[in-house]
Amino acid sequence: MSLIPRSYVLRSDGSRREVKNLGWLLKHRAEVAHFNVRTEKTLPAGTVGRFGAILTAQIGKGDGALTYRTEFNSRDILRDFLSRPSWRGLRCYWDDQPETIGKRGQWTRAGWDKGEEIK
Repeated sequence: MSLIPRSYVLRSDGSRREVKNLGWLLKHRAEVAHFNVRTEKTLPAGTVGRFGAILTAQIGKGDGALTYRTEFNSRDILRDFLSRPSWRGLRCYWDDQPETIGKRGQWTRAGWDKGEEIK
């Protein structure tokens, strides 16, 4: 059984290509349509405890669309990553709840209490 790489790009034809890290996603940031985040609330059984969250990004649309996937050990680090200025205004589905990314501390994130201060 082969291991699934920590970060990879999935093509619309189902083929998969391993990518080194978040640098690939940042290089293609202008093409990101939206993000999906899965935490322990919505991850499949058996994955809880291995990592804090899985981030997927939809790159492009139609036949040439790609899906980028990576794992984060910390939801806080993922939260900080998504608060970058380059992602502002994009849609993010956090545990299936739609959010719009804003400035750090100014977007409500599903998975955190609505009244919690984001540091």
